[in-house]
Amino acid sequence: MECLMARALKYIILSSLLTISRPLSGQIWELQDSLEFDHAIRIIKSDPRKNIYLNDVQGNVLKLDSIGNLIASFAPQQYGQITTMEPWPALRLFLYYENTQSYTFLDRYLSGEQFTVFPPSIGFASMAAASSDNQIWIIDDRAFSLLKYDFSFNQISLNSSFNQLPEKLDLDPYQMKEYQNRLYVGDHNYGVLVFDNLGNYIKSIPLPAPLRFNFVGDELYYLHGGAIHYIDLYHNDSRELMLPGYHSYSQALILGRTAILASGNMIYIYHYSPR
Repeated sequence: MECLMARALKYIILSSLLTISRPLSGQIWELQDSLEFDHAIRIIKSDPRKNIYLNDVQGNVLKLDSIGNLIASFAPQQYGQITTMEPWPALRLFLYYENTQSYTFLDRYLSGEQFTVFPPSIGFASMAAASSDNQIWIIDDRAFSLLKYDFSFNQISLNSSFNQLPEKLDLDPYQMKEYQNRLYVGDHNYGVLVFDNLGNYIKSIPLPAPLRFNFVGDELYYLHGGAIHYIDLYHNDSRELMLPGYHSYSQALILGRTAILASGNMIYIYHYSPR
């Protein structure tokens, strides 16, 4: 762990902030910093305090502040690829592992590891996500249902069958997140499926590929083709933000006027402003 923390951040020192001279989509981009890590980045998330959470291909989790300083790290003894990583209320971090059907909560220092396996009443949880009412949303493949699991009482509090969908879909989910009292399920075949807080299907949002998505304000956004694409959650309006074209980015996180962009094992922190 000490070795990981010591080697986690290798700053590329800039003599001064690099300003990209040519505006992209009406923006001026300023490179604030570049960070190099030991392994390629899989998932990036943020909490309301603009702390940044990184999951790499080796299963490690790093917590950074908004300017890239390392706060804490987590290297689980139980190896496995994280299916869901999501900041939880009270500064906790929720992690779910599909391969072991287990989840854990980490505190603000990424400590307190204790893995819990779902009860037998849940057949096979292909996806799990945090709920604002201190429960866990679950997609149960065997029951073909969307569940809400109350882990405080070890019981299922909601069971909504996927048979309600417009047609019988061959679901293959890769991401799930609750936002503004709705549940968003990213699926390899059908884009993003949207449900209300009772598990009722509302609509679907098409995506050009199975892409990881995040939210800001009333918009869902995703990275594709060198741009951040925004979709209004309630009016379906769309817009895009072209990115600096010097790297092939795989992940993007928007924090106000700051863009956190991942490429391989590198993180680039940009500030952008109108021209």
